[in-house]
Amino acid sequence: AGRIPADDYRRRAHLLRTAASYAGFQETETVRAPAKAFFRAVWTDRTVGPQLRLFALQQHRRYLTLDDAMAIKGMLEGEAEPMRWALSDFLFELF
Repeated sequence: AGRIPADDYRRRAHLLRTAASYAGFQETETVRAPAKAFFRAVWTDRTVGPQLRLFALQQHRRYLTLDDAMAIKGMLEGEAEPMRWALSDFLFELF
């Protein structure tokens, strides 16, 4: 009741985009923090589909810190090969 089912990728992607829009219009960090935490929770969760994880990472891009980049780099070893390539490309383009 109020949660989007895990298999409803379309609505979950819309929710990510809405959270990104909301965070983008906020001036204070405390208001943006829940959206950033939401993005991070999605792109670090290996049970979520790769497309949704990469979409969450893209939405989180403007708020990424060096600690986030190091977390991504640390995740690479446990990822499937295609996801490893995608994350490596993301880091290469970002930095």
